[in-house]
Amino acid sequence: NLMDATLLRSLVLSFVVCFIALAAIFNIFTLFELWRFIAVSNAGAALVARYLLFLLRLVTVELFPATMLISVLVTYALLAKRQEAIAWWASGQSVYRLMLPGFFFALAVAFGSWLVQEHIMPGTNLKQDALRARIRGGEARAITGTGRQWLASTDTRRFYSYEFSEDGRLIEPTIYELDADAVHLAQVVSGKSGAWSDSTHLKITEAETLALNGMEVERKNDPEITFAGVESPAIFKPTIDKPSQLSAHDLRSYLKAAQRRGTDVSTLAVALQRKYAGPFGIVIMAFIGMPLAVSFGRKGTVIALCAAVVVGIAYWGVGGGFQQLGNHGLLRPSVAGWSPLLIFAAAGTYFLSRVRT
Repeated sequence: NLMDATLLRSLVLSFVVCFIALAAIFNIFTLFELWRFIAVSNAGAALVARYLLFLLRLVTVELFPATMLISVLVTYALLAKRQEAIAWWASGQSVYRLMLPGFFFALAVAFGSWLVQEHIMPGTNLKQDALRARIRGGEARAITGTGRQWLASTDTRRFYSYEFSEDGRLIEPTIYELDADAVHLAQVVSGKSGAWSDSTHLKITEAETLALNGMEVERKNDPEITFAGVESPAIFKPTIDKPSQLSAHDLRSYLKAAQRRGTDVSTLAVALQRKYAGPFGIVIMAFIGMPLAVSFGRKGTVIALCAAVVVGIAYWGVGGGFQQLGNHGLLRPSVAGWSPLLIFAAAGTYFLSRVRT
């Protein structure tokens, strides 16, 4: 029990230090990416700090597998290099018993990652996307659970509510126009579909207009209405990463709704399977890292860290490749989502079988 507690304490300390270091590097690169927009939009330090704070939940889920791999490799490599593992073997414990605390620690971290992914990350991703749009000077955008888009334009004082079809049309658009002071609602126009006659003119068919003039409401129907000064079609195209803003349950419901509309759901189906498989990736990284650390630890910690870099790059490369194959319909979503884990689990089993017990 004393050796278990010592090993777990070392794992926790290594994990916290590695996560802080990786998160700091991630934030530094994020700031380098946004510094031009920060200078142009005069975004204050408080706004940037809030953005990084809400981004932390997404960073947590993305970095936990790499953090687990590095922390396990460092902890067990130092254990082997300092000959501390001899104390385990001298007491009659095998190398598998030595790895048991690391396995349970990985399970606990994976469970925490699942809780963050399902209950915290969806809401914070909506906020960090809105803050990022403010920093970049773009349009504020939101999406409902049924796939309906909301777009706010400060230049034209308009709010757009619509669904975006794959041929570039707006389905059942509704346009809310504010008055000159951008305080009160001036009129609401809804129609059956919307299409661009050119890059700045949007044509609404079967339009119904509600004009608000004080306490009076004027209603009229037109076969067609054209709005001038509208943003380009590229602005209206959905660009929000929906899977990161939805829990697995909500994404599954959204997927079913999209299937009923006849939309191609290959990307969403793969994303759902990757959500299920994501926490297991943390356990797989520990499963690979522990035998590698015991094997390479006697030769030096640097070699173990180099092994961590190679395994991490390979894991992300294989995962990204299978995801692209699934997104293009070349693989079933379940195969694209779970195959990387099975491949690396097999590699971990091989490394474990080569370790001297």
